[in-house]
This record gives sequence, structure tokens and C-alpha cells, in this order.
Amino acid sequence: MGKINILDIDTVNKISAGEVVERPASAIKEMIENSIDAGANKITVEIKNGGVSFMRVTDNGGGIERDDIEKAFLPHSTSKITKIEDLSELYTMGFRGEALASISSVSKVELITKTKNEECGTAAILEGGKFISKDDAGCPDGTTIVVSELFYNTPARMKFLKKDSTEGAHIADVVDKMILGNPGVSIKFINNGRVVRMSPGNGDVCDAFACVFGRDIVNDCIKINYEYQGVKVTGLVGQPFASRPNRSMQVFFVNKRAVRSKTICFAAEQAYETMLMNGKYPILLIYVELNASHTDVNVHPSKLEVKFSNEKIIHDAVFWGVQNAIFSSQEVKEVKYSEKKTVTGIKSTYSDYNFKNDVSSVNAVQKETSTIINENPVSNVDIKPEELFSKDVIEFFKPIELQNAPKTTTCEKIETPMKFSDSAVEYVEEENYYKIIGQIFESYIIVEQNNKMLLIDQHAAHERINFNKLSANKQIDSQVLLSSEMVTVTDLEADTILSNIDIYEKLGFEIENFGDNKLIVRQAPCDVDVEFIESAIHEIADIILKGSEPEQLWDKALFSVACKSAIKANTRLGDKELEHLVNIVLNDDKVKTCPHGRPVVISFDKKFIEKEFKRIL
Repeated sequence: MGKINILDIDTVNKISAGEVVERPASAIKEMIENSIDAGANKITVEIKNGGVSFMRVTDNGGGIERDDIEKAFLPHSTSKITKIEDLSELYTMGFRGEALASISSVSKVELITKTKNEECGTAAILEGGKFISKDDAGCPDGTTIVVSELFYNTPARMKFLKKDSTEGAHIADVVDKMILGNPGVSIKFINNGRVVRMSPGNGDVCDAFACVFGRDIVNDCIKINYEYQGVKVTGLVGQPFASRPNRSMQVFFVNKRAVRSKTICFAAEQAYETMLMNGKYPILLIYVELNASHTDVNVHPSKLEVKFSNEKIIHDAVFWGVQNAIFSSQEVKEVKYSEKKTVTGIKSTYSDYNFKNDVSSVNAVQKETSTIINENPVSNVDIKPEELFSKDVIEFFKPIELQNAPKTTTCEKIETPMKFSDSAVEYVEEENYYKIIGQIFESYIIVEQNNKMLLIDQHAAHERINFNKLSANKQIDSQVLLSSEMVTVTDLEADTILSNIDIYEKLGFEIENFGDNKLIVRQAPCDVDVEFIESAIHEIADIILKGSEPEQLWDKALFSVACKSAIKANTRLGDKELEHLVNIVLNDDKVKTCPHGRPVVISFDKKFIEKEFKRIL
């Protein structure tokens, strides 16, 4: 072992700063928390260049007395506690006394502050944690802290910062959590001279949530107000139909402190069990309030984690609070009539068949046609269908034939004769044959082949077919939306999408930044229905955020597009569609599993079935 040295205070402060100030967002978090603890109800946060070159937090709180300014920047100096016992009754945001000392040790800081009892304010300047000056200053009650050139004296840490837009997005995420956690505080966020957020600070949770995520999403949420064994659970939870492809809209607070909690997350999501599809997550804004003596927030340098003395009580309180709110809500997602969104340049999944014919659309067109004719009567004129509609439209409106009606049909890839029975379509090819028995649960196709019964998952099959087709093309064909789609995203999602816009363009999307956490989608991949565009954009952003090698990232993005463009379960298919899909599945060796690894076909041989029915032993 080498000689043991005692580090100087400057080195100690810089090392400690690494635990508290990981990036500009960490400094902003600490400064806003100090403002809230000082009793401020108005806070302005301003940054430039992602906060690296400039951060300013101004509040109307109690301020710092002139004689306490030097103490405020010393390590472990705090006004929140005086002894260890105080930690058991802690309700303030901060308590360690590390924030100002850590921030000032790795940056240049200017402090302007005044208490209501002082006639004149004070301005102090520090560099690297050392005081440069301290003078009188005219200023209103409250505190303003300006932090510039963060990490100027620790270049090793500087090189680990991301680009300005990414750092700015992390700061915006911190501000959003502060707005949600403190609806009674008006918080304004200015980024490079532009006002990004301005919460009303009226104490209404719904208004705070709308400021961050938009009013439309609030309308799909239910309020919680539940209490169980001294634990109070309030907030907002999304209706099951408003689920998301990731957890970006899940925020938890314990005694007003934003935290990560597996207990709260698990309990809340468990309340939605059987109500959500796989891969979907509920919108959750949950506030848990309990006696501070039953919590320990001193388990993480950034106070992001919390321990509970009784995890089960917390779990039960959150679970029943969320579930009661969901069950007590009688709301059903309202679908209002509007003109059906259409696209130009639509390409069918297969050249000859469209899997997505909508009966309601057909009825609407028929009704509209009838209205036109009734309003414009022509006497003694025999109007023929071909005079009103094209050949394709007339063919589309032909009556649907019964599933078991005998008919003659052909299949693209099979040129050998086919014979039909009354109940199924049978294909004969040399000594091999298969017979389509039909569709069950509007999700699976039953086929008989070589003394086996095959069960085909129509969505998995079509997803794999789409993925193979997309993988073979370097550029995906896109379609121009007649009515542009507006997509609401979080700050991190917006930064991720706009920073990786080239990936979205290769996938067939044309996206523009509308501001206020909204994006406009003008083009989308050809086979993706309009209703699935938003979820596809969120899923791809989630894939990018999780990080992958470029080739893997591209494949996963294709998975998402292939999935969104595939026929879904619970979709009734016509005979032609069944025939075409089965033909590809049984003749293409590359269609064995979906892109996620689920099987496309399950086989049951005749012997297995006969044994199950005890026909053989």
C-alpha cells in the first residue's frame, strides 16, 4: 500500500461535486429545490447552450442574510437540519448542505440576494468555490444565482457532457418534474431566449399536468384521492385506452420529492392488470404523502431514491388507490364523427389485396352517395353503376360471398390445379396439399397439411412478411398525409427524435418541430395506418434512448414499422386474404417467426389429436 495522504479541501470539494453535479440538470435541480425550501412561489429558470455556459435561477423566496452568505457556500452547511434526529422528520427538498458548495467548486457563480428585513441586497462572486467579491446590490426580495462555465476547472468531466440540445432536454425534464411536484409554485423555463414552460402555480394538479404534457392527455386521465393506514395517495392516472408504449409519462412523488420507486411503479401497474396490452404502460402521476419518519431519503446522492419502513402498506395504498379510481370511472373513449383521414400514394400490403377494408367507411360512402342522388333527382334516366363509379369501386361494393360458398379461385405462386369443397379451400400440388379450414377468434388461421393441423398467427405472419420486405429495401416508401398528425412528446423524446431525424426519414417519416412538446408528422411509411403513427414514433424514440449498435437499432426500428403495418389480431379476413397469407407462410422459408421471435405457425399432428381424444393409446 502506498503512503496515505490527506486531500486538500479544494480536491475534496471537486470530488464531492461529482456526486451531486453530474451535469447541468443536476445543478438546476439543486437550485430549484433551494428556492422551494426558501418559500418561493415564483421561480424563473433560464439557460443557454444546454446550461453549460449559462444557468440562472431567480426566486421570490426568503433570501439569504448577508452574514450567512459565506456559510452558504461551505460544505455541509444547511438551514434545514441541526442534528441527526431531524432526518426522521424531514419535509424539505434539501438537507445535506452540499448543493451550493458543490456547484461553486466546479463553476463561476454570481449570487444576488435580499431578505425582507434587509434594506439593501448583496451581490457575491465566486470562482472555483473561492470568493472574489461581496458588495451591496439593489434587488427585490429573494435570490438569483447565476452559474456559468460549468466544469471549466474539471475538463475531464466536461468531455462527458452531451451536445447542448441533449443537456437542455435533461434540464427541461427536471423543470417538468418540479412543475408537477409543486403545482402551487409558478415556474417559468427559458431556453436560449425562448419561453418553453410557464406553469400557472394555482395549485391545480390538472393544470400543472396540462402545462407539461398537454390538455388532451389530461382529458384522458382520472383523479385519485385515497388514504390507507396513514398513507395518502393522490394524483392522476390514465384511462386504460390512453396507454403509452413506454414509461415516459410516469412520475412519482413522495412528500413532494420526485423519486424513482419500484414499489410505487409495480403497485400502480399491477392495478391495470388485464386492462392493457403487452408492451403498453399507463400514464401515472402519483403523489404519496406519509409521515416522514417512515421514509429514508438519504440513500442516494441526488435524493432520487427513497426507502419505506413498510413497503407493503405503500404497495397496498397505491394499488387500491389506482384501481378504485379506474373502476369508479365510467368514462368510455368517445369517438366523434369526422372526415376519415386518408393518405395519398397508399400502397396495399399485398399488390392484389387490401387487408384493411372498413365496413363503416363503406356505409359512410353509400350514405353520402345516396344523399347526392336524392338531392339531385333526374327523372326518366336509368343510371348505371359504371356511369357513377370506376370499375375498382364497383368491384369493392360487390356483396361479400359467404365463407363456405363454393367458388373458383387462383393463387399467385401455385400454378397446379386446385379443387374446392363446400367448407374449405383445398390446394393440390403433386403429392403435397394443404387445405384452409378457416379463421378462429379472428386472429388465427387453421390449415390442414400432410396429416397435420397448422395454426397460423395472422399478425405474427404478416409482421414477419413486412419486416422481410422492409429489410430488403434501403429506403422505405412513404405516403403524404392529407391531414398532418400532431404528436405530443416529452422533452427527452423531442430531443431524441429531432437529433435522430435521419433515422425517421429513412423509415419514411417526415417530422417537424411544432414547439411546446409537439411534433407535426407530414409523411409516414406507406403501410402504416394513421391511427398507429403516434405509437410508432414513440416506440422508435424509446429504442434509440435505450441505446444499440447502429445495425441493431435499425433492425429494431424496422420491427416497429413492420408491426404497425401488419394486420392485427381480431381482424376478420376474407377468403382471398386468407389464401394469399397462407400461401406465403407455407412457401417462404424465411417466415418462421415474427421479428420479436414469436412463432408464426404451430403444428399439431394427427396422431397427437387422436391421442387427446383417446382414439389411440
